[in-house]
Amino acid sequence: MKLTSNLFFTIISISVILSCTKSDTNKSINLLPKPQKMEINWSQKHHLKNGVFDPNIIAIKNVTSIEEAAINQEEAYKLTITSDSVLIEATTDKGLYWAKQTLNQLA
Repeated sequence: MKLTSNLFFTIISISVILSCTKSDTNKSINLLPKPQKMEINWSQKHHLKNGVFDPNIIAIKNVTSIEEAAINQEEAYKLTITSDSVLIEATTDKGLYWAKQTLNQLA
């Protein structure tokens, strides 16, 4: 009987240990199209209004190129999201469109 209870306790203990994960570090974001590069700081809080980014904190900047974009400069964009602002840098209207689609997916 004692052997059975020890075995039961061991199995339960192992199950509990294996079920513990670091949820914050295992988070991932699935975006379409998939970004060429993405850096995430999970500790920052971002301001959303009714499931969308507040348009008052979004700034748009037209640029001639996105250095980090290895391919497809015509549709390239860069999003910089901080706790109090969103900066969209885009090379064309297509890039701006894709940046807005990404923001919608993040909200």
